[in-house]
Amino acid sequence: MRIVLDTKLKRRCWEFALAVVKSYAADKKPRSKALAGSYLGHTRADLNPLVQYAGRLGECGICQHLGISVEVLDWNTERCDSGKDLQHNGWRIDCKSSPNPRATSLVWPLDKRFLLEDAPIDLLVFIPIDHRDPEDAQPDFRGWISKQEFMDRHNVAGRFSKLHLGTWFMDQSELHHTDTFPARRKKNGR
Repeated sequence: MRIVLDTKLKRRCWEFALAVVKSYAADKKPRSKALAGSYLGHTRADLNPLVQYAGRLGECGICQHLGISVEVLDWNTERCDSGKDLQHNGWRIDCKSSPNPRATSLVWPLDKRFLLEDAPIDLLVFIPIDHRDPEDAQPDFRGWISKQEFMDRHNVAGRFSKLHLGTWFMDQSELHHTDTFPARRKKNGR
């Protein structure tokens, strides 16, 4: 489900991405920087404004999908987030994005596997960006899964995978459809 963000918000997301990369370079996020691994020739996430931009576009896209303000997101570029990207109706949501429009898998980063069990999240959202050109980029909400389901059913990248050996992932065909996204209603019916 392609979500269209306006130009002003996309510009704000790009400026945010540049500021995040600058913050990493100034060692303002040392723990997160230590977990921003580089695999298979890909640029480290902490050095790549396109990766940061894709992540923020995805988060803004989910806000728009839910009909909530993007101001619920943490726009501070000098500290790490709390482990979730946003919270709505009692659901703690982590958005997994990619600047690659051909991405087909929700990926939990290899260097952060040890964090998943205790991560303060309920839902993982797969929302890659549908175009490589930052001017034309828009988030594409392709599916979701609960954290527990992901922990129970994830795949592990093998030797012949495009992903780094040992990376946890789920193909978008294994995710729940966007029409069933539970964050549209209150958690536990409250």
